[in-house]
Amino acid sequence: MNFYAEALVQQAQAALDEGVLTGLAKNRVALVARGDVAAAAAGILIGDGRAGTIYKATSPERMSAAERAALIAEITGRPPRAPDNVLAGALKSHSAGAGQAAPAREDA
Repeated sequence: MNFYAEALVQQAQAALDEGVLTGLAKNRVALVARGDVAAAAAGILIGDGRAGTIYKATSPERMSAAERAALIAEITGRPPRAPDNVLAGALKSHSAGAGQAAPAREDA
């Protein structure tokens, strides 16, 4: 999945307000800046001999939710929790309220 880097800023602001990194769940995303895509597109459009060529305008590195949370923490000094922590906590809390043991996670 591709994701505009500028959207990560909005996601970070929400994560810091809520204390939890939400959205995109476990999906790994490749970040790209809109300005970089625009500059690349402009260069392609004014260049010669590129008819029919397909370009991938994205980063070669894909980041997990935990990696995005770590990046936000590194930049801001305030670590939001990643979705896995939220899911595990929600399952434990829900099961305890129902008098049941927490269900095992499939990916554990």
